[in-house]
Order: sequence, then structure tokens, then C-alpha cells
Amino acid sequence: MRAQHSRAVALLTALGFAASLVAVTTPAQAHYIREDAVRWTDNDNCAEAAAEVSHGDYNQGYGRWGSESTREGFGGANCLEPHPLPARELAVEPYWHAMAKPGYDICILYDWSYSNSRMWTLKVAKHYLVPACGADWYSTTANSWMWWNGAWHGGSLWSGNLHWFCACAPGERQRTAAMMGVDLNQPPGRPDWVNADGSVDPVLTYSGTVLFGPPPAPPKGVDQ
Repeated sequence: MRAQHSRAVALLTALGFAASLVAVTTPAQAHYIREDAVRWTDNDNCAEAAAEVSHGDYNQGYGRWGSESTREGFGGANCLEPHPLPARELAVEPYWHAMAKPGYDICILYDWSYSNSRMWTLKVAKHYLVPACGADWYSTTANSWMWWNGAWHGGSLWSGNLHWFCACAPGERQRTAAMMGVDLNQPPGRPDWVNADGSVDPVLTYSGTVLFGPPPAPPKGVDQ
């Protein structure tokens, strides 16, 4: 199981949650919120991020996080041409947020995932059997990076909206929300720790950990 952490402004205690993060190529079920954005470009190469939150297979939450390497392409197309990179030169650090958590709303912070072969797009995903941090509004942030010309380039991207999940049957969702005073038709807006462009500024915690920053450099196993 990947390391999982809950934090306020500092990274706090490890959480036990029996489920794994897996690589996927198929989309989530309907009713999803997804954001895609270029996080870095040198007017030729582009580092892109993708973050998604939806109901998932069990109606208890689904997150998908992506990191992509693209190029401007022919005719000046904006970051549309796939640009495969060697293994371990794409990386994504997935964040699963629950709004009631303090600080940056971090319910689960997963370890870095790296590409394991030559590819241009890396995606990881998670279906939840129960809401990981109880009944709450949930969202995701993808911390997405590519290794290019001897350095990491990229950044973070918030999923753009929130979904409310509870440990209840789909038919009980409305009633449970009403009992808790939650209006499902009025999801909260963008958290104050998210910038207008959907990025999140890197944060140095009391323990010395950097959140929303690049992975260790250079990539393990890469000699550049």
C-alpha cells in the first residue's frame, strides 16, 4: 500500500485505508468533474496536468490524476502533439481532499507514481469503497511533472469542483445530506489555497516536507 498522510499546515499522522492506487486507461463513470491544463511550456515542449473527481464504481468517490508530455505540434497547435519520454521521466503525486480537514483539506496524500516505460501520458486512479474521511465534500489535486533538459517541469492542478460523498446507499444520499444540513445543489467554491488558475503554491511543512512541489531530482535510475 502506498504511504498515506493527513495534514493541517504541517504533515501529521499516517492514515490506514485499505485500498491501492492503480494505473488506468479507462474513464470514470458519468457525472465527473475534470480539469486539464498546461503547467509549463518553453514554447516547444509542454508539461500538462489532469485532475478528476467523480462518483466512481461504488458512488463513494473516484479520483484520477494525470501527467502528460506534449509538444506544440505542426502549425503551432498548442501542446497537442504527444511527446513520449523514457521511463520514470513522468511523475504525478495524487492528493485526495476532504473539505472538513484543516489546512489544505488533505484527506490522503499518496506517494509519487512514475512512468514505468516510454510514454507520453501517465494516469493513476482510485475507486473508494467508503468515503476515506467520512461524509464530506471531496476534490483532487494532481501534482504533475516531467523531466526535461536536466530538470523537473510542471506543477499542480485542482480538480475544479467538489463532490459530496457519504457512507450511505445512493438512494439515501439526499436524505443524509439534508439531515446534515448539506445542500447538494450548492457545492462550495474554490478553496482559498487554490489559485485562480487552479494551481497550488508549494508549501514547506514543519517536518521539512514540500507539498505541491517537484519530485526528487534526478529521477531514480536516470543518469543525466
